[in-house]
Amino acid sequence: MKKLKFLAVVLFTVLTCINFASCSNDDDEIYDDSIVGKWIEKGVDDGDVYENIYIFNADGTGATLWKGANGWYGENGDSFHYVYTKPVLTIKWNFGETEILSVEWKNKNTIRLYDNDGEDFTISRQ
Repeated sequence: MKKLKFLAVVLFTVLTCINFASCSNDDDEIYDDSIVGKWIEKGVDDGDVYENIYIFNADGTGATLWKGANGWYGENGDSFHYVYTKPVLTIKWNFGETEILSVEWKNKNTIRLYDNDGEDFTISRQ
């Protein structure tokens, strides 16, 4: 009888351990870290509220729209070509400049972009 009780306790313990080990963490986010889509940056600069919209198309092209205290400017925005190879985003602006930014994913809808020259901003997927 003692052996049977002991085996039951061991079996219960083993099954409990297997059950806990097989559970996955439902809080783990699985997402496609594609940068394609519409992203918004909001902030305050010298007391002025601003909003920047970044659009990354699947074909490697994109555009930006900028909104400052006096409304939207750059009606058609600035266009660019980009290459995103994790974790680096290279943007070649149509006016000639090239930016190389590091990409840090905060979650599936928020990324931080920064470079070695002090540029640092966060954009959110819309």
